[in-house]
Amino acid sequence: MTVRAIGRRLAGLVLTILIASTLSFFVFNILPGDPAQVIVGLEGSPDSLQAVRAELGLDRPLGVRFAAWIGGLARGDLGRSIHYQQSVLSLILGRLPLTAALATLAILIAAAIGIPLGVLAAARRGQPVDWWATFFMQLGLAIPGFWLGILGIMVFSLNLHLLPPGGYAGREEGFLAGLEYLILPALTLAVGRAAVLTRLTRASMNESLAANYIQAARGKGVPEGRVLFRHGLRNAVIPVVTSAGLQVGALLAGSVVVERVFALPGLGTLLLGGVSNRDLPLVQGLVVFFVVVVSLVNLAVDLSYGAIDPRTRSGEVGG
Repeated sequence: MTVRAIGRRLAGLVLTILIASTLSFFVFNILPGDPAQVIVGLEGSPDSLQAVRAELGLDRPLGVRFAAWIGGLARGDLGRSIHYQQSVLSLILGRLPLTAALATLAILIAAAIGIPLGVLAAARRGQPVDWWATFFMQLGLAIPGFWLGILGIMVFSLNLHLLPPGGYAGREEGFLAGLEYLILPALTLAVGRAAVLTRLTRASMNESLAANYIQAARGKGVPEGRVLFRHGLRNAVIPVVTSAGLQVGALLAGSVVVERVFALPGLGTLLLGGVSNRDLPLVQGLVVFFVVVVSLVNLAVDLSYGAIDPRTRSGEVGG
């Protein structure tokens, strides 16, 4: 990818963040409900309510509040949480390691299942392994994440007693001790992502295996495993990598539900708490943070195309 193409990507990243920040601010400020009323309570006096609104800056015009919000973002300030009375950035950084570990483990599991299964399904097209892969794809895409999480708790925690049903002990006992608490949530998140990767890998491999160079490699007696993974998968991997990057957004969205099911104190739980408490700065900051993370991952995916396939360095793919 050329320097000019990278510059366009960075400009698009800034524009995306600006649009997301604007939309999140106006949407959450237009919705019914008063954060000051949540703090004061239904029995609070009008004077107390007005004093809290003034303290939170909610008595200022919407345009003034928006200008202050954008100015804070430019300085890296996401505001101050109404409910927690802490800076939003410190709250995010405190919860980020858990959600990052959960998402990373989930995407690794999804890739370990989906890519090999998609390759085998394409190599054995129309055979039992292909049928089972198709069944897995349909099942993984159809099952809701919250139901899969509850089912996992019933089977692996309540019946087999293999894994904890929820909570997280990693903060007190260290990451490795807390890893067992992430296995079930990560599997819950990974199933749907693995189904997507299986379908895309299978489709890309079917196209790649029909190419002339694959037939030539087989004619030369190249081992089938080398044909599939070195020649076939290498030329089919760009759509798979693109999909894996897009899965980050789906993982962040899925973590909101999964963290609630498994009582994990991550960013998803923090977001739900912010919504229920009408904590506008917290919710706005989390939305912008998620947008930045997804945009940076997609930018990294674009930049990786040249390393994966040298033919894309001229900007023909992803640039």
